[in-house]
Amino acid sequence: MNTAINNITYNIGGGASGVTITGLPPGVIYTVTGNTLTISGTPNSTAGGPAFAYSIITTGNSCITAAAAGTIDVNPYPVPNFAVDKPSYCIPNAIVSFINGSTMPDGSGMTYLWNFGETLSPNNTSTSVNPSHWYSGTGPFDVTLTVSSLAILNGGAVGCTHDTIIQVNTIHPQPKADFTYNKPSVCIGDNVTITDNTDGKDGIVNQWHWDMGDGAIRTTNPVTYTYFDTITYNITMYSINSHGCNSDTITKTFTVYPYPHVNAGPDRFVLEGGSIQLETITFANDAQYNWTPNLYLSDNHVARPRVIDPKTDMTYRLTVTGRGGCTTSDDVFVKLLKFPVIPNTFTPNGDAINDTWRIDFLNTYPNNRVQVFTRTGKLVFESRGYNTPWDGTIKGKPLPFDTYYYIIEPGNGRDPITGYVTIIK
Repeated sequence: MNTAINNITYNIGGGASGVTITGLPPGVIYTVTGNTLTISGTPNSTAGGPAFAYSIITTGNSCITAAAAGTIDVNPYPVPNFAVDKPSYCIPNAIVSFINGSTMPDGSGMTYLWNFGETLSPNNTSTSVNPSHWYSGTGPFDVTLTVSSLAILNGGAVGCTHDTIIQVNTIHPQPKADFTYNKPSVCIGDNVTITDNTDGKDGIVNQWHWDMGDGAIRTTNPVTYTYFDTITYNITMYSINSHGCNSDTITKTFTVYPYPHVNAGPDRFVLEGGSIQLETITFANDAQYNWTPNLYLSDNHVARPRVIDPKTDMTYRLTVTGRGGCTTSDDVFVKLLKFPVIPNTFTPNGDAINDTWRIDFLNTYPNNRVQVFTRTGKLVFESRGYNTPWDGTIKGKPLPFDTYYYIIEPGNGRDPITGYVTIIK
């Protein structure tokens, strides 16, 4: 079909001057030159076989009419056709399978030659019936299928050949995964919000797969999560866009830090004009210390500063900051023990004025002891913790006007104080 036949020639004689031929395929003609008949041309029939049977009858001879017959085989072209197996594909796994739908009108066999349109690929061609091809790019790619029949043609050539081209333009690029944290690290018990930042390429990211690094899986975006151990986690994520294309897989680390352990120490007493060191206990990595208020302290950025010559009671707060900015605070109270102010007289006469021996600041010493004696050494008053001042009596009976000897033991490191107090009536 569409291939010129080899010329067919006959000799005519017996006085014949022409011929009548019937049954030639369309496109094939004949000529008579002298006594030579030539059949030639290119068949243009679309039907193909079976063979065209023709007959020849001579003309111009009145005595004898000669006849001859023959056949011309016209082989059909194959009808190439193919489709792809899916509506779209994704890099890097863009494996396109081709479904061969070619037909041969006469039902005979065919051979195939595929050109996948990816000229740089070492596997750009195939002779399989239904091949597959891995595409490294997005294209588009013009895929050519050339189909040949098995017919033997003039001159021993084999096959009528026809081709078709289909463009593969549904290969999508791979999304590029990325994500961000709303904070660089957290302290134990705090949460972190992780937000997808994938470049979806020619699609919209609409699916997520998060491996949180502790066995948990999440499939939403963003993800707010709380970790319960103080380690560094490997968080892994891949996403899928609206074309069904998986992104690459990305892993980033995230660290959860412990809170410092802070004990500012026991409450302390400090003598007026004296100093004490705070008994702090802390555990923290790369600890930073801050005491507030920064009053009467030797250094407010060390773990155990000294309180030096405070002028009043103080509550100090220690804030310790460890790795990751994790902070913990604790308070300590420092009681100022002023020197007791001891009167040397009082007048227990019931006029509500100076009726008791009032010793200022002594009650700030929690373990103080007061003893009062007569001139002869008789104990007339004793108190531990001077919460109720002495009213000048012994067992409820007033003592006479006189001068009495006292011993005051404040405690808390202050030496005993001795002296005399006079009861005036």
